[in-house]
Amino acid sequence: LSAGPAAAFEGGPLLLVSPDSVPGGVAAEIARLDPARIVVVGGTPSVSEAVYTQLAGLTDSITRLNGNDRFHTSRLVADYAFGEAGASTAYLANGNNFPDALAAGGAAGAKDAPVILVNGAAFDLDAATADLLDDLGTTDSRILGDLNSVSEGIFEDADGITTAVRLAGANRFETARAINADAFE
Repeated sequence: LSAGPAAAFEGGPLLLVSPDSVPGGVAAEIARLDPARIVVVGGTPSVSEAVYTQLAGLTDSITRLNGNDRFHTSRLVADYAFGEAGASTAYLANGNNFPDALAAGGAAGAKDAPVILVNGAAFDLDAATADLLDDLGTTDSRILGDLNSVSEGIFEDADGITTAVRLAGANRFETARAINADAFE
């Protein structure tokens, strides 16, 4: 969910593998693209060492971004892709439920912005995400979903670091519409 906008920002595609194999079509596409580097997102439960080794044989440079959990991995992806250039806008989405982050992928990609996963039920924005927003120079944030998706405490903390706007609707479909209406004319 975080890798899509990061790949778009870096000018590369996002390809999917299974945990234990590289599908033939994906291997063929990597061969066709002949990438200078491959970035693998996730630990060995998501992309096994065997798959990593196979991918390493298809490029000169390979990197694995693997955090302690999905939230940490999301921050690593955002920092890897946007760390040098910064990101004036960031999208914060509940990492325990995918629809809002999925809906934000295109908007974030179009805005050169990361999608950062947070534990939406937490009372406060975690310090690591707050530090990342500061390090990226983020001035505007989009908090995705209603209070059941991302708590008011997270919103308030993000608003203390950036100018936060909550994008939410009565359901996931209306939230997706709100995300896109905010990003695209």
